[in-house]
Amino acid sequence: SYMQDEFKKYADECYLDKSGNSIAKFNGTSGRTIVVTGHMDEVFYVVERVRDGLVYVKPGCNVDPGNVDSVPVNILTESGKIVKGVFGSTTVHLKKWEKPAELFVDVGGEIEGILPGDPVIYAPNLFWMNDHIVAGKALDDRHSCAVLIQLAEMFAKERPKDTVYLVGTRMEEIRMQGGAAYIGRTLP
Repeated sequence: SYMQDEFKKYADECYLDKSGNSIAKFNGTSGRTIVVTGHMDEVFYVVERVRDGLVYVKPGCNVDPGNVDSVPVNILTESGKIVKGVFGSTTVHLKKWEKPAELFVDVGGEIEGILPGDPVIYAPNLFWMNDHIVAGKALDDRHSCAVLIQLAEMFAKERPKDTVYLVGTRMEEIRMQGGAAYIGRTLP
């Protein structure tokens, strides 16, 4: 919705397609069409079940669950409430002998409103590494969306001769076969 709100300020036409891609169209006169894409999604997990005050999750995309010990996350509930938690971990002393534990998020017992299917994302962690480099989660998404919005603003001021579609795609993190592949099949 944020991408659509921004695109509506500048584009000739804005819409969400059936895949959830956010599309802005600038009509051109050359007969050529250009498509510029940037993905909006990020790696995520999905709530499987809630039991004994813990939230058990599974990967929702291509992500390495071996890298999550004690990582802070946000659970995005259906009601809109964000529940903060941290990935649980088997103590290092037992990891050699125990089978891998199920992935779970410790939310301090605050399980109200958490349902199976709720998405779980890494908590925000933006920071400056030095005077010139910023680091954080999902920056590939954030910068590509910012570029799409800047292009929309630029095309509103200086109209392109070609028809241009600016597309914030979904589902790139799901085997890279989501929004961009759908766009390739559905745009005129």
